[in-house]
Amino acid sequence: MPEIQLTALAQAADTTPHAFLTVLAIAVPVLIGLGLLALFIGALVSIFRSEADSTGKAVWTLIVLFAPVLGCVLWFLLGRSSTRGPAPAEQPVTTA
Repeated sequence: MPEIQLTALAQAADTTPHAFLTVLAIAVPVLIGLGLLALFIGALVSIFRSEADSTGKAVWTLIVLFAPVLGCVLWFLLGRSSTRGPAPAEQPVTTA
């Protein structure tokens, strides 16, 4: 009887690393894909909510659609700051 239990434990120990690696091999690409999808959707939402003119929005949308990862990164690094207008002038504080 103890030999059967030891054999079962040995078999379970042999499959555990393989099961973990299988789950890891599936989970990592799924998480990366979800992250890239979130980046893509976030970039498109950010483009359409920006204050850029319609031509600028169309160009950035095409860049993001044709080069999703690079386009999204470029939008967040360069595009958002280039579509913002000048900073509003500070209003003097009046006291009553």
